[in-house]
Amino acid sequence: MIIIKERGLEETLVFIDSVNREYKDSFFKKVFESEYRLIELAKFLSGADVKTITASSASTVLMGAKKNDLSFVVDEIYYYIVECQATYNPNMPLRILQYITAAWSSQIDKKTLYGVKKAKLKVPRLYTLYTGCCKDLPKAIVSVQRLTDLFEVMQKEPDIEVIVHTYDFNMTRNEITDYIENNQVPRRLNGYTKISLFWYAMFVNSISFRFRDISKKENAEVAKRKILVELCILFRERGIFVDLLSSREVIDLVIMQYSTEEEIYHVALNQGLELGLKQGIEQGIEQGLEQGIEQGIEQGLEQGIEQGIKQGIKAAVLSLCDIGVPKDVVTAQLEKRYGLTPNEAEETVAKYYP
Repeated sequence: MIIIKERGLEETLVFIDSVNREYKDSFFKKVFESEYRLIELAKFLSGADVKTITASSASTVLMGAKKNDLSFVVDEIYYYIVECQATYNPNMPLRILQYITAAWSSQIDKKTLYGVKKAKLKVPRLYTLYTGCCKDLPKAIVSVQRLTDLFEVMQKEPDIEVIVHTYDFNMTRNEITDYIENNQVPRRLNGYTKISLFWYAMFVNSISFRFRDISKKENAEVAKRKILVELCILFRERGIFVDLLSSREVIDLVIMQYSTEEEIYHVALNQGLELGLKQGIEQGIEQGLEQGIEQGIEQGLEQGIEQGIKQGIKAAVLSLCDIGVPKDVVTAQLEKRYGLTPNEAEETVAKYYP
């Protein structure tokens, strides 16, 4: 059980992110620990044969010493960085630029950097995988994100550009249901069924989908563990990640990873409410004192509490956004934690979620 006591919002977000990062990418990294899957991925992304491949990692002080999700060097020339996201992030070119810069810096000493000898840099190949359960189909499966799209003013001939190639494997509820119940892959994705990257997306999408159907009357922890075990068995029986899903260690890792996410939501939502209420009450008292009468203080407190709840909900939405929780999951959590109606929750997320 994760317990937070008297943390400010900034400290809470740091804590949440550290827990989230510890488990969120665990199964993703486990999938590609296998050399043959890593080679398969490199061949798919490059469209060419691979002679040599070396696993690597990139981290950057600018991003709190976080390591990227997956990186590897192909044929001692190309440096691949692959990030996995559960929600769309327009800032991926900037994030990945920091990762590749850190990787280059680790390969070159200061003497070379400031000397007359020409540095030799690995050629970057940059990718992002998007997964999730969505209401509407993504506009395209394959696309690109550009650093120049983030510039305040567009430039015809920018002095710098970063291009990140994206694969959007978001799926609708119907598509995921059809796979779980009928073993039918969405027709639009048939061309990707031979790669592990697709099956990783199908696996995590199935988990996200099933979790959202847990009844409020059920014991959430028990229900989630049951779902995870059922899906591990289902995918194993269908020949997906058989080596991984036959391992008790990996199954325990999956259970820990996705069970922890619920605790993360709980912390973000409740800490946001607590901070918002505290600030709202303080403002209410101040407002009442300014009026200088007892009735004014009472009214100020009442208004402050009401405003505090609104501020708390806003803080919670922003917190979940910051750690990459999809909009529809945030909406469901607001209904569950704060008792908002579906319409109220959707309107709140639309208002505050960037």
